[in-house]
Amino acid sequence: MSFGSRLKEARSRKRLTQAEVAKILGIDDTTISKYENDKSEPDNETLKKLLTLYGVNWGFVLDEKQKEVSAIEETEFQKEKRHYSNLIANIQDPVKKAQAIAYLEFLANPPTDGDKK
Repeated sequence: MSFGSRLKEARSRKRLTQAEVAKILGIDDTTISKYENDKSEPDNETLKKLLTLYGVNWGFVLDEKQKEVSAIEETEFQKEKRHYSNLIANIQDPVKKAQAIAYLEFLANPPTDGDKK
């Protein structure tokens, strides 16, 4: 199984679309497609974010022999993030799903005093 195929499998297990992952990471959804089709590889920082979001360790995507998804050590923040990602994955209405994602992004990155006008 290729690197891209393992990324796709990990994303699918979390029931996330490429567009949802791209939005959460702040990148273009075509970039996620390129990763999953082995047309491009993420830089280390992006890969780390993907692995955290998917709840898998480095070995899952880098080691050809590893077949199971292994849980990484989770911080409280990571546990909450995984919890909310699972909740969002179950929202059927695309508008409500987009609103929920936007709200969580706002909570994760609140405006600073410099952002206020």
